[in-house]
Amino acid sequence: MTTVAVVFSPLDVSLQLTSHAWSRQTIEAALRLGTEIPSYARAAESFTALTGVALSKSALQRLVLEYGSGVVEAEAEQARRMVEVTASEEVIWRERVQPDSAVMAGSSDGVLIHVRAEGWKEVKTLSVSAVL
Repeated sequence: MTTVAVVFSPLDVSLQLTSHAWSRQTIEAALRLGTEIPSYARAAESFTALTGVALSKSALQRLVLEYGSGVVEAEAEQARRMVEVTASEEVIWRERVQPDSAVMAGSSDGVLIHVRAEGWKEVKTLSVSAVL
């Protein structure tokens, strides 16, 4: 029978150390470059040049895949919870609208509006009509 020793240090928790050799802030910086620069090799080179911390292309790719899969799982769980119907909710399904014509036309456009404290934002508009 094989026993596995688990080493735990309270200092690891207070310093927010991960299972990696890098701090949380270092990992966040590497992930930012790894997701914003399309090439892992260029992102790793940029990270090393900016921080002085050596990081290989393959190590960066493993970090992005590891943390990215966690993000995907969290978003999938959030999406599942958003559409989950609880026992206290009543579901009312809307009737499907029948088109006025066998041929329909759609037109879209965008306009800019000024939102206070946020600046200019684009608003999309859509028009659907029957072709008779």
